[in-house]
Amino acid sequence: MKLKFTLVLVAVVLSSVYQALAVFPVLTNYSRLNIALTVKTNLPLQVVNNGYRYAFKTAKIDNKTLLALFQQPQYANTTFPDGSFLAMGWQNLLWGHVVVMNPNGTNVIFDATQPYYGAGTNYLFITFWNGTFGDNLSGFGAYAGSSVTTNPGGISWVQFDNGYFELDDSSSTTFLYANGASTEHWKEGWDANGDYTTWSDTESFDPTGADYREKLNNSPGAGTVEGKITATGHGKGRNPIDF
Repeated sequence: MKLKFTLVLVAVVLSSVYQALAVFPVLTNYSRLNIALTVKTNLPLQVVNNGYRYAFKTAKIDNKTLLALFQQPQYANTTFPDGSFLAMGWQNLLWGHVVVMNPNGTNVIFDATQPYYGAGTNYLFITFWNGTFGDNLSGFGAYAGSSVTTNPGGISWVQFDNGYFELDDSSSTTFLYANGASTEHWKEGWDANGDYTTWSDTESFDPTGADYREKLNNSPGAGTVEGKITATGHGKGRNPIDF
C-alpha cells in the first residue's frame, strides 16, 4: 500500500535524528516476532581417495540465536534481562524496526534495524512489504477487506505481498538474505465517538534465498536460507501500522 511505503521513507529520513537520541523512543504499538530459519552452507571441498566430496552443514537462526547475537560487542554490547523478546515496531521512528523489548514489554532496549537505514553493518532488517524505492506499488499484492465508516465502526484487511529478510554481521562475515510470500491480517475498530478502541495484527512471511553471496560465519561456496517469520500483536487505541 502507498501509505506503508510513505512510512518507510519517513523512517529513512528520520534515521539520522534517531541516531542522536540517548534513549529509545517509547513503543506501545508492536507485534511480537517469531523467527525460525534454516541456513545451509557449503563445507570446504574434501579430497577422498581418488575423488572429491561436496557437503554442506545446516544451522538454525531463531529468536534465541538472535538475542544472543545482539548482546555481542558489535551490536548492543550488553546483557539483556531474562525474558526479553523480539518485536516489530509500528510507530514513530521505530516503524518497521526489529527491536528487543524488556520482559514486560514496556521499553525498547535495543534496535537491531537502525544501522540498515544508516548504510552501516551489523543489523537485522525485516519487511513484510518489500516495496522498491521509486516504485511504491511493488511488493504489495492482492488484497481484500471491508470497513464500516460510521461510528462505531472498523476495518478488516488481508493482503498478500512480498517480504524480505536481511542479516548482516561483519564480525563473523555473515550476510544472509531472502525474499518470499507474505500475508497480512489487520483489524482496527472505533467507538460511537470515533475514538479508536482496539487493533490486532498478524504477519506471516516465508523467506527463501539461495546465492553464492549468502554467507554464515565466513562459509565457503553458496548458501541457502529458508523458513518462517511471523509477527503477532494486539492492543488498545490506534495502531499506525497501516496509516
